[in-house]
This record gives sequence, C-alpha cells and structure tokens, in this order.
Amino acid sequence: MTLGDLKYCSFCANSLVLKIFDGKKRHYCSNCKRFTFLNPKLVSIGLIVQSEKLLLVKRNLEPGKGEWAIPGGYVDQGEIVENALIREIFEETGFHTNVLGLIGIYSQLNESVVVAAYGAKLIGGTKNENSPEVQAVEFFSFNDLPTLAFPRDKDIIADWKRWLINYKK
Repeated sequence: MTLGDLKYCSFCANSLVLKIFDGKKRHYCSNCKRFTFLNPKLVSIGLIVQSEKLLLVKRNLEPGKGEWAIPGGYVDQGEIVENALIREIFEETGFHTNVLGLIGIYSQLNESVVVAAYGAKLIGGTKNENSPEVQAVEFFSFNDLPTLAFPRDKDIIADWKRWLINYKK
C-alpha cells in the first residue's frame, strides 16, 4: 500500500488528508484527530536443504508469479512468527519442518514487507504441488539455482550459508 492508496479513515470512514508529522507525510483524519501509519507486513521464509539441495517454490501469485522463491509467507495477526513459517511451508510444499534458528531480518527502502529468514529442517510430509500459491516445488543444487523472484533472496542465501557454518559448530 502506498500513500495514494489510502483514502478513508478505518475508524470513522471520513476522508483522509495528508499532513506532515515527524517530518513525513502521513494520513490524517480531521474527524478522529488520528494519524494512520502504513506499517510493513511481516513475512517468514525458511531455507531448507536436503541432500545438498535447496528447497524452492515456483510462485503462482504476484509479485513474482512464475518465478522461483524461498518458501514462506505472511504472518497472521496474533501468530508466532516461527509457527507461521511451519504453516506456510506445509501449505506451499506439503513438507513438515522444524525451525532451527533465525538467519536474519531483511527490509528494503520503500518495500511493504519485512522478511524474517530462518534455517529449517525437513522432518516429514510428502511433496504437494496442489497449493493455489505455488506452481511447483523443487530442490535445486546451489550451483544451479534458477533466477529468483526477489533480489534480496541471493543475500539471504549467502547469509544462510554463513549462518549454517556457525550452527554446525
């Protein structure tokens, strides 16, 4: 969502105006006397390796429809981030996982999401490609990774490789 997308107050449905607050343009309701802040959505993704190959999903939704990505998705309100990761990986792939640990938190200027990347371990399940969210589920050799939907994923994979060295100690 951008500044131009928000038009009405979520409390009283009054039209919003842009007003400077803390040096930035913010949506303001003159009826409620409230500012509305555009907060990013939290996404949880999991890097899973089996037989020296990384699990990726081919997206069936925008952004990046038809491109490969690290499995994961949005964290629901009130949901524990790691539980969201386990749920999203199962929904997208059919695999059950355990979360091993946090690799890092990633954000980019003018992006609407913050990504929490985790190392995870496959513990069961059966590959399922019937999810409406993905077109395919595959394991790829690190030397033969496809083009990824999100440029930040290359940095996340590089950080994951460094994280894994410390995790194994």
